[in-house]
Amino acid sequence: MMDHLATANSLVPKLLRAARASLDADRHADAIRRCEQALQGDPNCTDAMLLLGLVSFEMERPAQALTFLDQAHARAPTSREYADALATVHTRIGNLNEGLFYAKLATTLEPNPQTSELIPPRFSNFFMSVEKAQPFRFRGRAEFLAAHGYAKETIDACEKQLELTPDDSETHRLLARATRLDGQIARAIAIGHALVAAEPDNRDDRIELARALSANGLFDEATAAFEYVQYRWGDDPELASEQLSNMLCKPTTKHSEIDAAHAAHAAHAAHAAHAAWRAASPPGVNPTFANAPDPERPLRIAYLNRSFAPTSWSELVAPAICGHRRQGNDVYIYTEDPGDNLLGERIRSQVTKWTDMNGIDPETAAEILRGDRIDVVVDLTGHGIGSRRTTLAHQPAPVSFAWLPEPLLEPGAVDHAYPSSDPSSRPLFAPFVEPGVCPEVNELPASRTGQVTFGANLDLNSIGANTASVWALVLNTVENSRLLIGNARALDANCIERCAALFAHYGVRDRVDIINLEDNFQNRHEFYHHVDIALDGYPLSDLAELHSALWMGVPVLSLAGRDQGVGCQTLNALEAAEWTGATPMEYAEAARRLSGDLTELAKTRADLRQRLSDSLLSDVPSFVLGLESAYRVAWRAWCRSVAN
Repeated sequence: MMDHLATANSLVPKLLRAARASLDADRHADAIRRCEQALQGDPNCTDAMLLLGLVSFEMERPAQALTFLDQAHARAPTSREYADALATVHTRIGNLNEGLFYAKLATTLEPNPQTSELIPPRFSNFFMSVEKAQPFRFRGRAEFLAAHGYAKETIDACEKQLELTPDDSETHRLLARATRLDGQIARAIAIGHALVAAEPDNRDDRIELARALSANGLFDEATAAFEYVQYRWGDDPELASEQLSNMLCKPTTKHSEIDAAHAAHAAHAAHAAHAAWRAASPPGVNPTFANAPDPERPLRIAYLNRSFAPTSWSELVAPAICGHRRQGNDVYIYTEDPGDNLLGERIRSQVTKWTDMNGIDPETAAEILRGDRIDVVVDLTGHGIGSRRTTLAHQPAPVSFAWLPEPLLEPGAVDHAYPSSDPSSRPLFAPFVEPGVCPEVNELPASRTGQVTFGANLDLNSIGANTASVWALVLNTVENSRLLIGNARALDANCIERCAALFAHYGVRDRVDIINLEDNFQNRHEFYHHVDIALDGYPLSDLAELHSALWMGVPVLSLAGRDQGVGCQTLNALEAAEWTGATPMEYAEAARRLSGDLTELAKTRADLRQRLSDSLLSDVPSFVLGLESAYRVAWRAWCRSVAN
C-alpha cells in the first residue's frame, strides 16, 4: 500500500506540468483532468487547487476560480504565488481593494520556484491586471447579447456577473428581461418584484414587471401595473401601445373594446406627434412629401418590423416581401434586427435597402423614412414592445398600411389594412411556403390508439375561458376523444395548471394533456405526429401554426373569432369550408363529422400535403400581386388627393 502511494505521489509533479501545458493550449478539460489526477495522488496538493482556479478563470467561472484559489491560499498562506494569483484574479474582475490587499501581501512572502513554473505570467503581474480590469465584463456581454435577441446566452452572462456583484441592479434588470423572453416568467416576475421593492421610484422596473405579468397570463394585474405607471409618471404613446398589446393578448377581450382602444391610442399618438412636429415647424407650414404623385410609377414600399429572426412569424411574411422586386417595385426594410441569420440574409438579398432602427426614436424614424421618399409604409410591429405605431403617427409616408397580426385601422397613424375589413374583400392573409426542414407525414394516430386526439400547439396564455368552453364542447360532442395541448413557450407550472383548470368546469379535465414542446420534440412539426385533428386558435387564429398542421397532413377546425376569420378564410382557399364553423355548435358538429370516419380521415392525412401544394394558398406570386394591388389602389387615391 505504501509503495502504491509513493508511486502516485511521484507522478504528481508530472501531472501538474501536463496540466500547465494544457492550460497554455486552452485545453481546459484536459487540464482539469490532470489536476484531479494529481489530487487523487495527493489530496493536499495546493498547486493542483491553484491550477484548477486558473483554469476556472479562463473558462469564465470567476466565482469558482476564487473558491479554488482561496482554498490553496488557506492551506499555504506563506506561498507568494497563491497571493499573486488572488491579486490578479480579484483585480481582473474589478475587486480592486481585494486585489491590492493580496498584491501587498505577496511582496512580503517568499517565492517558491517549483510553483512559479506552474503559473502563466498573465496571472502573476498585478499592474498588467489593473490595466485589464473589467468590473462588469459579463454585464457588458449580457447587454450585447440582449440587444441581439440571445435570451439564453444573456441569462448565462448575467448569472456570471451576479456571482461577482450580487447587488448590481443593472444586471438584474437585464436578467428580468431575458428570463421573460426565455419563457421563465415566474423568475422574471420574482426579479421584477425585488427590483420594485429596492427602487420604488424606477419607472422602467415597473413597466418590465407589467410585461412579465402579461406574459404569464395575468392580464388584469398587468393592466393595473401599466395604469399605475400612467398615474404616477404620466402617459405616453409607447406605454399606451404596450397597454393595448396586453389587451390584445387577453383572450376574453371583446372586439368593441379593441376598436375603442385602437381609436383612443391613435388619437393620443397622432396628437403627440402633431404637437412635436408643430413645435419644430415654422408657423403656417403643413407636412408635405417629396414623392412624385405619379399613380403608375414603381413604388417604394417600406416594411416596419421588430425582427427578422428565424421565427414562424418572420417566415410567414418573408415570401411576400421577397416577391415585390420581381414586380418592379423597390422594398425598404426598417427593423431593430441586424439580420445576421439565414432568413435575414435571404431577405436582405431581395430588398433595396435594410436599415437598423434600434434605439431610433419615433420622430427621427419618421424623418428617415421621409428622407428615403417612401411611398407606402407597412407596419408589421402591431402593438407592444418595439411597436412603430407612434412612428406612423408622425406621417413618414403618404400611404400607411397595417398587415398582420391584427390589421385594424388607427386614424392618424394607419389609414389602410390588409386584408380590408370590407366583407366583400376576402383575400388571403398570408401565403403558405413549404418549410425547409420537416418530418414526413405519419399514419393516423387514431388507427393505433383507437381514439381521436385533437391537438393545439400554441402559447398557453392565448387560451381563455371562452377558448376552453368551445374546445370542451368539441370533446363532449366526440366521445372518447382527447385534447393534446403543446405548450409552445415552456411556461411555469402555475401557468400550466391555471390553463388546465379551465377545462375542469366542463368535466373534461382528465381528457386534456398539456406538454412542453421543447421537452418532447425537436421542432414544432413533430407535435402533429400525435394529433388526428388540429384546433385553430380562438378567438385569434395562429396562421403559421395552421399552415404547419396542414403540411403535416392534419385537418384543422377553425371558428371565426375577432380576427376577421383568418383561419376560416385560409381553409376556404383550401376548399375545406366544411372544417369551419360560424358558431360553437357548428364548430363542434364539424368536429363530429370529421372524426366519424377514420378511414376517410386517414386518406385526408395522406393526401393533404399535396392538396396544400396545389391550392391557392401556395401561390405566392398571386398573393404578392393582390397585396401590391391594394397598395396601388391606395397610392392612386393619394395621388388624386394631391392633384385636387
